[in-house]
Amino acid sequence: MGIKFNVKVDVKKKFVVNGKEYNSLDELPEDVRAAYETALAARKAKGGDASSAEQSAAEESAKEQALAQAMSDQPIQPASSSKALRLLIALAAAALLLFGLYYVVLLAGRH
Repeated sequence: MGIKFNVKVDVKKKFVVNGKEYNSLDELPEDVRAAYETALAARKAKGGDASSAEQSAAEESAKEQALAQAMSDQPIQPASSSKALRLLIALAAAALLLFGLYYVVLLAGRH
């Protein structure tokens, strides 16, 4: 007396090339599909499986998209860590200024 589950898994892949979405390999332009299949074959030849090759292709695509976005005309937004770095530099400068004033007051008091 076991429990039976009726499970259906439907995995859909999307391919995004130069900002245009494709729902299947058949929809890809010939040159893009050839490059994709060459990458899969190269990955398989190195001992990897198709899923890891597809993952590598997806990671490469993400890197290319990030690079394309970085090279666009949009301004570069500073990272949040730069705000903390500026604060640290300002505090260090203030500390040096106070130390310098203290030193000048000590020298003036000795004369």
